[in-house]
Amino acid sequence: MDESATHLLHSLIAMAFADGSIGKREQRFIELVMSEFDVPKSTVLREIQRCQSKKIYPSVPNDPTEKRFLLKMLIKLAAVDAVIDPGERQMLESMSLHCRIDLEELNDLISKELSKIKARASRKHPKPQS
Repeated sequence: MDESATHLLHSLIAMAFADGSIGKREQRFIELVMSEFDVPKSTVLREIQRCQSKKIYPSVPNDPTEKRFLLKMLIKLAAVDAVIDPGERQMLESMSLHCRIDLEELNDLISKELSKIKARASRKHPKPQS
């Protein structure tokens, strides 16, 4: 696994642990993202286990495009369960400062992602008509 993939994996794991534990949806999201970088599921699971016992923080890339990509991935991960927990919000706000994105834009990005998640959920489980 190359250095940028390692940084991405550790950043995703840090975000997933921001609420205290990694849920199944969060783990599946991390596995899916890392598969795009040819990182096997076994490596992802090993790194999650390794990082469980210590506090890790997202690695902030130098390149502005990579920073923005990472922030978007962290937002998607935080929103995967349709809730942004206080620890996740704090990490997103910190990351947005590094990306030079103001809180208004961050809140807009979060709202859009939560709307997508909720729309997908309602398509999967439509409300019964009375």
